Amino acid sequence: MTGIARFVMQGPRQAILLAVLFAAIPLLYWISAAVVALVILRQGLNKGINVLLPALLPGIAWYAAQQEFTVCLVILGTAMMAAVFALNRVIIECDGQFYGCGCIRCFSCYRCLVQFWIDVLQQGG
Repeated sequence: MTGIARFVMQGPRQAILLAVLFAAIPLLYWISAAVVALVILRQGLNKGINVLLPALLPGIAWYAAQQEFTVCLVILGTAMMAAVFALNRVIIECDGQFYGCGCIRCFSCYRCLVQFWIDVLQQGG
């Protein structure tokens, strides 16, 4: 796994290649999800989205062929958890002190995200 992480961190092409490749192989889509989460946590959400979108293509193909949505669900769920964890890390680094407007904006986005998912879960998915 360390070798995969080093290869992924070499650049966006390598990350996209491995994310798409592992998403296309049955029962290895969880490695694709780990690649996407690693990019989000190490390089930020903007670069992570650039890896996430191509990684979802094999999942969409699986859904079209076999009505199996697991690949997309695992990759999207892991990416969302990584994004929320990265946001929590930013809030914790603020250490309770709001430096300018940025931390307040992050905190309000986090609260909106939590409220959104509470509403979705209460509606039953």
